[in-house]
Amino acid sequence: MRNYPDRDFRPTLGDVTSESGSAFDERGSGYAHASYAAALAEFGVPQSLPRSGGWVLKRNIPHTSLCDALGCYPLFACREWRSLGADLAELDGDLVSLTLVADPFGDHDEAF
Repeated sequence: MRNYPDRDFRPTLGDVTSESGSAFDERGSGYAHASYAAALAEFGVPQSLPRSGGWVLKRNIPHTSLCDALGCYPLFACREWRSLGADLAELDGDLVSLTLVADPFGDHDEAF
């Protein structure tokens, strides 16, 4: 994640990239599309979840060296719900918390 100390900075879609280096993933649509995450960049730096195809917004916690993240408003959506656990495991230790509202029509793994 890039550290943007200037709170007035607004990343553009050119600043938003997935693990593959592509800003757009044509398989993503709606709330799971890179351009939707980029449109919400005023709330945090969009970070790709490459396995699941979702996006979260990563934020610096003021007056600390810690970060948290939130899902894109109003619903977190992704292509591969069963891969979400692996994406979240990679964030372990990087975030204090992650808050999101999962798409109620997603193909969730209820045990997860």
